[in-house]
Amino acid sequence: MLPDPTTVSQYVGKEAKAIRESLLEEVTPILRLRGRGITLDFWGEEYTKVSYLGCTVHYMFGGSELRERLLLCSEWDTVDRKTGAAVQKFIFSKLREIGLCEEDLKLCTFVTDQGGNMKVAFRNSGFERINCAGHLLNTCSQNCLKSNPKSQHPMPAEALPVLALVNQVKSLVTHCEQGGISRQLKTTLKQHCETRWNTHVEMFASALAVYEQLEDILAERKESHLLPSRQKMQEFHDLFEPARDAAFLLSASKRPTIHLVVPAYLELERHFKDQVPSDFPEIRAFQKHVENVFNKKLEIDELHRVAVFLDPSMKHLQFLTATERVAVLKQAMEEVQKIPQPEKTGAPIVEVASRGNTKFNVKALAKYSADNPIGNEVERYASLLSPPEDQDVLSFWTEKENDFPRLKCFALRILSVSATSTPSERLFSRSGTAVSEKRTNLAPQTSSDLMVVQSNFEFENV
Repeated sequence: MLPDPTTVSQYVGKEAKAIRESLLEEVTPILRLRGRGITLDFWGEEYTKVSYLGCTVHYMFGGSELRERLLLCSEWDTVDRKTGAAVQKFIFSKLREIGLCEEDLKLCTFVTDQGGNMKVAFRNSGFERINCAGHLLNTCSQNCLKSNPKSQHPMPAEALPVLALVNQVKSLVTHCEQGGISRQLKTTLKQHCETRWNTHVEMFASALAVYEQLEDILAERKESHLLPSRQKMQEFHDLFEPARDAAFLLSASKRPTIHLVVPAYLELERHFKDQVPSDFPEIRAFQKHVENVFNKKLEIDELHRVAVFLDPSMKHLQFLTATERVAVLKQAMEEVQKIPQPEKTGAPIVEVASRGNTKFNVKALAKYSADNPIGNEVERYASLLSPPEDQDVLSFWTEKENDFPRLKCFALRILSVSATSTPSERLFSRSGTAVSEKRTNLAPQTSSDLMVVQSNFEFENV
């Protein structure tokens, strides 16, 4: 016998409440005393058109395990427009409802998209906010194909045929699905999604993988004119593939990613700069256009630079000027100064390189570190011999806990921040299992409870 739907809803509600209580008991002391990362994102349910706020917390558990857990999934239950002020009020009122007040979150960093309302919501709020790196990469890619002259970065006239190429590939994929051609192919053609620009790269890759088959099938059907130039498709794919890979790298959830933002951005800049000019004039003009868009729109926050410093294999920050490197160390020292001295668990053993080998002008930091044990802790780390390149960043800080107790606390706080708001965005996909075409009458609270139970299932004895 199947239980009554009301029974299921009541059970889900009770379990969601128990999970929230258990989660808050675990994370509240961590957030209040050490701070961590919180990702936020709004999303709309496809069938009921109800808008929800997803809020995910990222923190270290047991000193070495990076966890991400859904704090809340709340319906936008107000008639107000999503202005910055309304969004700010909504976010913190919902956090207070589950037991987290503003004072608990003062040390947290919020990761959101670049929406104007989100920026305004956190402006002058007293809370730190950074851009979602995945959203920024997606926006850069989208802007590369803006043909409207009034857009911020319109395509040059000589590159406009590339837009026709993209539309031709979209039409080809649709034609193959509707005409039964897809069933004859060895691999599936992938459709694009307008809101997830990286799917364009997947679409081109899928068509290139079966190009020979498409040539034969379309020739037999006398539809060869539907197939774009293979070389042009390959060059378009190769141009954007690194952006897709960077977004994938920065969207990981089981390991730190915030320290990888700067290297990923710099690698993309190098990729676009070193592109071999195409033999096709329209592709060649488009390559230059893409390079300009990414160079202008990729923004590096101060937190990203500090995060790179906290990766021992990249702490020399050679991509920065000497003045910028000193500024990063100064910021690290000031932040570490605020951290109380943890209890010692053993005598520190520090392997320090000679002062001649350090990449930093430590004399410029004398006023911060001369007789200051906190400053010296940062300075000793800066002068430390680099570990093996394959050493995990979390394992490094676990091993060096006694050598750099305050710096280790600061490092874990920063490295807990997610580079992207992808964890909250994953609710988009999860909602499809809770609300379908035949289950559109679920109350928003029930949908929210289902998301909480599903997202936290692996951490609880549900």
